[in-house]
Amino acid sequence: MQPWLERTLTPLPAQRRRTLHIYAEWALLRRARRRAARGRFTPAGAAAVRNAIRCTAAFLTWLDDHDILLASLTQGDIDTWLSERRDRRHVRMFLRWAHERRLTGNLEISDCPRDEPHRWWSESEHWTHLRRCLHDEALPLDVRVTGSLMLLYGMPITRIAVLTPSDLTGGSTPHLRIGGHPVALPPAVHQLLRRQADHTEPISAVGRITPRPGWLLPGYAAGTHHSAPVLARKMRLHCLPVRPSRNTALLALAADLPASVLSDTLGISISAALQWTRRAARDRNSYLAARPTENRY
Repeated sequence: MQPWLERTLTPLPAQRRRTLHIYAEWALLRRARRRAARGRFTPAGAAAVRNAIRCTAAFLTWLDDHDILLASLTQGDIDTWLSERRDRRHVRMFLRWAHERRLTGNLEISDCPRDEPHRWWSESEHWTHLRRCLHDEALPLDVRVTGSLMLLYGMPITRIAVLTPSDLTGGSTPHLRIGGHPVALPPAVHQLLRRQADHTEPISAVGRITPRPGWLLPGYAAGTHHSAPVLARKMRLHCLPVRPSRNTALLALAADLPASVLSDTLGISISAALQWTRRAARDRNSYLAARPTENRY
């Protein structure tokens, strides 16, 4: 990130380069280093940091083009910029940082209304895909593991990618640690995950066997895990797109669990859990009319 930042800042005018450098170092990269120290800084996180820096640079360029200083920036200027641009989130982060340091006044950029999820599997499709993941030996093992966890628990692919064998426990009641809590696993799912943990060996891009790195889904480079984009692409290639799989699982779980339990169990925010329980209550007749009563594993 550091060499990339230097290359990005070099062509900018001196004053804008200084402001952006301070913001990137003490806000964006500082947060990224904390996440990296916890092992949570992913390629997608690095791409988000780069995008934030680019969007902020574009905003500062727009100010220069309109002869507007940060100190004299008004809400009317922000509204004019909003009518021409769509980079709300990253510029809002920069303006909050600038206001905390008294570089600007208290300016607001409202959120765009989020689209409601509209891609789901039907009940029969949901169970068909889950059976494929659990029993179809023609599917790659990492696709079966990813699909099973996504279709049953609505786990985001970024969280599945960083699972380790230590997150999986055996015994009479096997569990998988999701978020901060162990969640009971059906026997078929536990067998699939145990098979992945016990028998998969990472292979490097040059064909050499590398040491077991401690990830449930090891990547091609030694000591790495599969990246979320790679897993998502493999899912799509095997007709298991991520978005409808996760939406369907979360909707089904929200129909059965209170928001507080859903939040604790899956490690999602309470606001996200409340949104899913509201969707489940509203869409119950459309999407959950034929809830299964028998064990379909």
